[in-house]
Amino acid sequence: MLSHFSKVGVACLCTLICCGAIAEEKRTSTEGGEWLEKSRELIEESANTTAPEWMNTVPSEEAIAIAEEIARESGMRPGPRDRPNVELPGTVLIFGSFSMPEETLRNLLDQAAAKDVMFVLRGMVDTTNIRSTLKRIKAVIGDTDRIPNVVIDPTLYKRFNITQAPTLVLVREKDLPPVTAVGAVTVDWLRRQASRIGRRGDANLGIRAEHYDIAEVDLIVEMQRRLTNIDWNKKRQASIDRFWRNKTDFIHLPDAKEDHEFEVDPTVRVTENIKDSEGKVLVHAGEAFNPLDVIPLSKTVIVFRGTDPAQIAMANEVASRVRSEGRGVILLTTTVDTENGWKSMYGMEQDLRGPVYLLQANLAQRFQLRHVPSTVTSRGNRLVVNEMAVRATNE
Repeated sequence: MLSHFSKVGVACLCTLICCGAIAEEKRTSTEGGEWLEKSRELIEESANTTAPEWMNTVPSEEAIAIAEEIARESGMRPGPRDRPNVELPGTVLIFGSFSMPEETLRNLLDQAAAKDVMFVLRGMVDTTNIRSTLKRIKAVIGDTDRIPNVVIDPTLYKRFNITQAPTLVLVREKDLPPVTAVGAVTVDWLRRQASRIGRRGDANLGIRAEHYDIAEVDLIVEMQRRLTNIDWNKKRQASIDRFWRNKTDFIHLPDAKEDHEFEVDPTVRVTENIKDSEGKVLVHAGEAFNPLDVIPLSKTVIVFRGTDPAQIAMANEVASRVRSEGRGVILLTTTVDTENGWKSMYGMEQDLRGPVYLLQANLAQRFQLRHVPSTVTSRGNRLVVNEMAVRATNE
């Protein structure tokens, strides 16, 4: 539906904007309306694309990333003490589950209050949320000052191949396998066994006490399930609607009361070297530069208020005349009907028979626009702004 500006038009507009930005605040600018076109193209393309890769049944990178983010935020130790570092030798990981008897769970959580011990869950209780999981843990430990180090991290279950709870794992040096024991043993017992094993013994101590199936759903799998249950079409439409509801930075220009013409000198003094795509310096820092000396403005810019039928009609009249003379037009609206959003933009494009863009503040400043509707053309190395008195729609 939308077409791009001609190369000459784009180059001229971009040069006008970018040169001014460098000279004033070195801030990055974009061609007026380009972001709108790209956003709209992405939205249109999304309607015809296949489901994203993370909607497959195989756990995806997105689901894993969400689960890892939850894991990072799930630490339950208050206060300044840091959570144990899994990579440090001597750290003990207690892989537990709410499937264990409450007394066993309480004892293991108490042991996880030590600074080099961490209690690890595979997922959230009842697959709900971290808050309910935290509440459940607090109910188990009761009123105590010994706050356990707890983390929800399914990646650790995969890393250490944990299938039963409780399983205790003592992390050793990188060239040594971790010491592992299944069952409700104590951290002290595991450390004593590890000291007897040394560097040569079997680090897998096997099943040493009662153990249970893991009740919690893998957090990665749960995130995958939630992602696949999202109505993405609904989300997409909500995002589109929200864009216009939150759009408040429109450019508000008063109506032109009389026809008026004035010239604008687009010359700027640049503060950084301007280079071409090959790195060749076109304009050196400190030099005055008028982009119209290099690239003329080959199109007529028409600026109007898109919520005013009279101004749309005038813009259409001017655009038709300019096109009949063999010149192209660039249509810029200062505002959009936010209630109808994209439908409003589409309606303007149908009326004006061309793409319509939102006027950006830097472009309004560069053209020194004061009233609408206005046109911007060039005469030699000067911009020419023509303000047109607004006429009633019934004329």
